[in-house]
Amino acid sequence: ILARPCARVSNFEMNFAINDCDGNLGEKKCNPCCSICCGLILIIVAPFVIWNTEGDYVKTLKALDAAGKSAIEPCTFSEDGSCNDCKVGDLKNGDLVFFACSFSNMRTLSALATEDKSFDIDAIRPAVGGLQKAVAFRWTAEMYQWRQTRGDDNPLQMAFDAESDCPAASRYDDDNDSGATKRRALCCQPGKVGYIKFQRKYYGKGRICKPWQGAPMPKIEEGRLQAEMATDLSMVFADGDAAKETAATPSANMALAETEDMEDEDLLEDEDDDLDHESMARRLLRGPPSSNSRRRTVFTCNFPCYDWQLTWTSKAEPDPKAWAQLPSEIPEVGYLPSAAGNLNLPFSGSKGYLENTQDSVKIGGLTLSGFKPVTNKLSYISSTTQQVKGTGGEDLTIGASSQEKWKGMNYTSYTRENDWTSKEANAQQNCLVSRRSTGYKVGDLRICFERADITEMSVIAAVKQGGAGPELVVSKDHLRADTAMRIQDQGFRMRKNSIISLEQMLAEEKGSNESLLYAGRIIGPIILWLAFYCCLQPIVWLVDKCGDSIDGIPCVGGCLGLLADFVETLVGILICIVSCCLGLGCGLFAMACAWLYYRPLIGICLLVLSLCFFAAVAYYAYSTRDPNKGRRRSSARQPAVGAAVELREGNVQPAAAMPMAAAVAVPQPQLFQVQCPQGCAPGSQILVTTPDGRQVSVQVPAGVSPGQAFQVQA
Repeated sequence: ILARPCARVSNFEMNFAINDCDGNLGEKKCNPCCSICCGLILIIVAPFVIWNTEGDYVKTLKALDAAGKSAIEPCTFSEDGSCNDCKVGDLKNGDLVFFACSFSNMRTLSALATEDKSFDIDAIRPAVGGLQKAVAFRWTAEMYQWRQTRGDDNPLQMAFDAESDCPAASRYDDDNDSGATKRRALCCQPGKVGYIKFQRKYYGKGRICKPWQGAPMPKIEEGRLQAEMATDLSMVFADGDAAKETAATPSANMALAETEDMEDEDLLEDEDDDLDHESMARRLLRGPPSSNSRRRTVFTCNFPCYDWQLTWTSKAEPDPKAWAQLPSEIPEVGYLPSAAGNLNLPFSGSKGYLENTQDSVKIGGLTLSGFKPVTNKLSYISSTTQQVKGTGGEDLTIGASSQEKWKGMNYTSYTRENDWTSKEANAQQNCLVSRRSTGYKVGDLRICFERADITEMSVIAAVKQGGAGPELVVSKDHLRADTAMRIQDQGFRMRKNSIISLEQMLAEEKGSNESLLYAGRIIGPIILWLAFYCCLQPIVWLVDKCGDSIDGIPCVGGCLGLLADFVETLVGILICIVSCCLGLGCGLFAMACAWLYYRPLIGICLLVLSLCFFAAVAYYAYSTRDPNKGRRRSSARQPAVGAAVELREGNVQPAAAMPMAAAVAVPQPQLFQVQCPQGCAPGSQILVTTPDGRQVSVQVPAGVSPGQAFQVQA
């Protein structure tokens, strides 16, 4: 096996060099103490997760079952949500009720302007109109104006790898340049390779970062960029020998060959004095950049990025003359300091109809002012406006304007003192706009409307009797599960803009409850797996240290190091398998304990079934064991007597020995079978011949009848 040659170093550095030449530069194993501490923490966390997963499931399931039994349905269920003939007069405080209804007493934009006059710009109110009903509305005014959308407070950030993207700084990493200041100085300044890449990708007309006046460097030409990034790097070794030119590689092709980089060599040499011996040796032994390097050389650069747009904004933007940087490719800008005589930015408003009154929005006859899940969490969508007859048809004009040449741009200053009225309010989608066409100009105005998106719902909640009638509120006694890990609705269940039956809602809730249960049953054992893996990880650390020691042996260290790496891999796989088995076993045990606590009857039944299963497995293993094992223990084991034994007349008869073909556990003594001769009873002495030719006298064991075979060990 050939290894990559190392840089030449002194004998004093030989052991260190061998380690680094194996590609382990920068590799760090987890500290055993930290690994064990993490494992112990996870061992504490995992049972908590498993226990409360089972407990939260049982508690939530009980709450849902109780709600299904006690919930009252005052209205006859209808899939269209009509909810006619609702009987709410007999409801009492705290009763749990179920409604699946569309809201009643909702309003439109026309009612917003004519009935309660919540829209407080009198001159525009006649143009406010729409037919879409909602429980609440909100609106915001905007003006079309110039805006700097990106500036000094929002630079563009790019990530670079010193070895592949900026070879001029490849000798630095997080160990000897912790703040990346040296790498940024060599790569991110104007004219450097990082700045060139930034300009090629993000800077220019039509890109994220628009050209601005006084930029450090114009966009570089393609040919010049290729020429400045074509020079290969060279290595400098510790003994001061002449450097070798490295072969061009994909990672080295991005090298920057500029005069400024050559001038930076003195700076780099001065900074090298700050490096410790280990960092210096790593740099010298690193060799050409490769994909196997584990040095941390990635860093980020922030580049100035500016952008300007002519767009709708809800607040008055600063005068373009106050911009920190000025665009170089925008020929004309304009500015209007005041929106209109009766409109100052920012301007917004809202109106809801959920108050506890007789004419407020209701569901099945119950008001919603006390039901916080709806009143506090309204979400909005666009509300289509309708052109009211007799309004619109004109454009809001600008009173006066002045123009000047400023910083290479045509600068226009607008003034307007007249009010914005309904005559200039033209309906476009969900907005009233001060211009009839979509060719907007600086100073154009619009007011956009939104409505609450909820118009119907299916809900389980409680009833509260109030002065203006019954209200829908969050229950204090029902649908409350004291869960430890779940963030869920307490005291109610709701489906926005959905009409479903009570049975469907409870089925969905139970399905969600089971999904969380199965997720917890998977996560808990995985946490235990990681816990045991962390606790056993020091074994891998110990094997790695032994491998490092073996790797330093001269001549044979490389081969032995490869063998040590292979052993380390096997140990890691074995620890992973063992920790997995331990995690799954302990996780299942914790689940069983939780079921015994939360559902004793079910838990006991499961425990009995599991014990029966293990008993069946044990019985099967016992019944299928080798029957010869028991007989082998009771077989007659007689010592050898050498030559033929003189038999007493009438008591000893020769017997034919039948050698057993079974394998013998040890060479001596031998086990063979003998057939009891006719006329011999238990206790009789018989003479047999062993397979190796010896003759021995044995006693017929108890329970053996003539003609029956028995085993002899001699």
